[in-house]
Amino acid sequence: MGAWSGQPLLAAAALAALRRDANCSHIDISGVGEIRLTVYRNQCRARWLDGCTVWPGAMLLHAELEDGRRVWLALLPDCVAAGDWRRLQAAVRAQLQKI
Repeated sequence: MGAWSGQPLLAAAALAALRRDANCSHIDISGVGEIRLTVYRNQCRARWLDGCTVWPGAMLLHAELEDGRRVWLALLPDCVAAGDWRRLQAAVRAQLQKI
């Protein structure tokens, strides 16, 4: 038998357990590290919180919006334009190192 990693199963369980707190349609991380999310057509500043996890095939992000609301965002590679997944992962990882 080949080696098996439980990460995809854990990610699926974590994603299934989440409430749908936000429907984020756009994430913008500027060159200076400012994070802006578009949630329900409203653009707002956000910051990543503890609990964010980045896997090669999924991201589970915990963010606090500027109005104080906390949301969970579950992202898969097909959530972004082709070629943007790695750039988004690198930007998120860079921001997570700052917290």
